[in-house]
Amino acid sequence: MKKVQIVGGGGLAKDVIACFKDTVHFTGIWDDQLPKGSLFNQIPVLGTLADLLASESDPIILAFGNPKLREVKFNELSNAGVNWATLIHPMAKLFSPEDIEVGQGCILMPYAYITTHVSVGLNCLLHIASGIHHDARLGNHSVMMPGSRITCGAILGKCSRLLTHASIREIDHFVDFQDFMP
Repeated sequence: MKKVQIVGGGGLAKDVIACFKDTVHFTGIWDDQLPKGSLFNQIPVLGTLADLLASESDPIILAFGNPKLREVKFNELSNAGVNWATLIHPMAKLFSPEDIEVGQGCILMPYAYITTHVSVGLNCLLHIASGIHHDARLGNHSVMMPGSRITCGAILGKCSRLLTHASIREIDHFVDFQDFMP
């Protein structure tokens, strides 16, 4: 079983733990607000991000739903040399894996799907039942909340966030951070 540590102890971390508990061994949580030595969803809190930077750890993932915060923490921790995990749930579906790029640090939750000729940047989150269709691109650090869709060649720039059940079509091309609503 893959060993992974989580940075961020909030609601998204709870979702990640719930979805991956049968396939990933979470060895710890790093969070500036949780008391070191306590438990978060039965997983030990190892300390703050400063503690993480001063220690060796298993590969990590970020559990922040805010794309800008994902970017800042990803860059900070990458510069410190952390090892990133990429989590693809067994119930996620990559229909044409040879034609799909998924960047390091990404999380694909159950029922997330990607069809073909798709590029997913670094440190992205595809939440439960989100999907990306052919020829689309999702920029680094972006977040797709449950049920959201990117279709047919749409391009979303870095740090985009599609809110629950939002969809972006091929004629929609965005470069800067935005929250997209249904």
